[in-house]
Amino acid sequence: AYDALLQQRIAKNMVSILGDKQLKVFPNPFNNEFSVLIKPAISGTGTFALYDMSGKLYLLKTVDLQQDQVQLIKFNNLQPLAKGLYILIFSDGKASENFKLLMQ
Repeated sequence: AYDALLQQRIAKNMVSILGDKQLKVFPNPFNNEFSVLIKPAISGTGTFALYDMSGKLYLLKTVDLQQDQVQLIKFNNLQPLAKGLYILIFSDGKASENFKLLMQ
């Protein structure tokens, strides 16, 4: 019962972090990891692509999405990345969003 209550509290906190947005990327700037909080509008497959400013692809991650279900997606062990600006592109097949991220 405690685990169920804890999960409900975590989910409620995630919804309050998202506000009226579908996606939130944090922390920004980041060191060797960042997370994405997502509440997808549709079910299906989503893709995250991380590019440097020259357009070189560093990371491609595919995730299963459930409509209106808040999910936390972690991107860890990004230590080989050089400090600088990166672009994270999310696509669910119908829409896409871009985020600028700063690696410190």
